[in-house]
Amino acid sequence: MAKYKYITYRPERKQYQVKVRMAGKSIVKTAPTLNEALLIRGKLLKARGNKADELFYLTKNGALKHEEQGNLKESMTVWYKRQKAPFVEKGTRTRYEGVMRNYIFPYLGDMEPKAVTRDMIQTFSFAVNEKVTVASTRSVISLLNQYFNWIGGENPCTGVAYRREVKTRRKRLAFTKEQERAFLALVRSEDYDLYFLLNMYFETGCRRGELIACLWNQIDWYNGTLHIEPTLVDDGKGGVIRKPYPKNRSSIRDIPLTKKTLFILRSVYDQRKKYTYHIDDRYIFLTKEGKPVRPETLTAAFKRYRERAGLPEGLSLHSTRHTFASRLMRAGVPIHIICKVGGWESSKILLNVYTHVTQNEVRNALYKAFK
Repeated sequence: MAKYKYITYRPERKQYQVKVRMAGKSIVKTAPTLNEALLIRGKLLKARGNKADELFYLTKNGALKHEEQGNLKESMTVWYKRQKAPFVEKGTRTRYEGVMRNYIFPYLGDMEPKAVTRDMIQTFSFAVNEKVTVASTRSVISLLNQYFNWIGGENPCTGVAYRREVKTRRKRLAFTKEQERAFLALVRSEDYDLYFLLNMYFETGCRRGELIACLWNQIDWYNGTLHIEPTLVDDGKGGVIRKPYPKNRSSIRDIPLTKKTLFILRSVYDQRKKYTYHIDDRYIFLTKEGKPVRPETLTAAFKRYRERAGLPEGLSLHSTRHTFASRLMRAGVPIHIICKVGGWESSKILLNVYTHVTQNEVRNALYKAFK
């Protein structure tokens, strides 16, 4: 596709993004086709140099004009349905809708968007912070900030201050070797396919949606690796959506597989190949009905076996990822390699969140240091 100044194509959203800087602010609009994007770009460029009120009106073309908006609740609902909801996962939609319903609309919903000032947003921020943490307050203001960026004009969310909060590290659990053996032994005694899938989570450190999204063509049989990139999410209707893009750039990686895992995968592949056309484009992990594994179904199965094994409630499917990182760390694997294999963006995240050091390990380290 030819390049057009100020216009970028977003393949993951199948949209054209128009970004023009005016009056010290970046105005961003989206369009489904290139022709519409070119029209929007023309209007934005023509608007450069206009007064603030005129700019506000012009940058609303293609969406809603200010006079037609109504109050903030009506306007933000339109923005959310057009610009946000279609492009986020079910869980994120639920969170956004809860933020608007419980915080934004009761406080600001009846006001005209243009009448909202920075002082009002600051007061609103402090009011929200009385009920939730600073991090959650930032999420509320962030959603408002995106909305005001969309309508154009002066953004009252700019420069909002937040109360200082002492950060406490969230406690994350990892499996001990004994817990892992007991848990997998129970699953294996009843459902071998589920056992093999869960065992691969322990071996690869994959996020929930990454492993079940894998197709056979993601296995490099020669080098013995599994390529991780797409991720599987629930569609909210009992099915799944395979997102072509991962959580972040670092999530795109190749994970070495053990010889035993490769042998089992090859056996399954050869067996299915006998009666399946184009098997390389099919999912590796399937339900007994031959369908992709739904993330929520997998989580429910994990919880069921965890309870039966008598393991702590704090252990989740994601704990297999914590366990993976911690064991590599204890084995002396360099931090940058763990980050690369596990798909962590930075060593800071890895060190602060995912490593679990026991009291005995601390004692042994001190003994070695001062003996």
